[in-house]
Amino acid sequence: MSTKFSNSESVLSMQKIMAFLMPLGRINRMFYLGCILFLSISATLATVAMANFAELAYICDKLWLIILLYFVSFLFFSLACLGVYLFLIFSMKRLHDFSESGYWAILVFVPVINALLILYLLCMPGDEGRNQFGLPQ
Repeated sequence: MSTKFSNSESVLSMQKIMAFLMPLGRINRMFYLGCILFLSISATLATVAMANFAELAYICDKLWLIILLYFVSFLFFSLACLGVYLFLIFSMKRLHDFSESGYWAILVFVPVINALLILYLLCMPGDEGRNQFGLPQ
């Protein structure tokens, strides 16, 4: 009996993770602010670590250490790419909160406009009730 319960719990938690990573639904301003702050700090740390590991690999003379350092640097690069994806997803969900199309989130890749879009997403209040993207968070 406990096996079935743990399987249903794991399926439920996996569904929550998938819902978190998909561009469906809505998020409020405070959750969006927390997400972009976390992603910004994480991306900065990953970039610094990636650059330091790549620099160490450049000056190192042992092949196994060079391979290890480049592998770790690649892992940090992968984390940075995941951060960019999550930033785009959270921007889409925030746009959904006030009944806008998530496609406007592509503007986060345009310099200067991205800062204006982030300010807009942080200042614009969400819809009070249900909209076509679901209930408020």
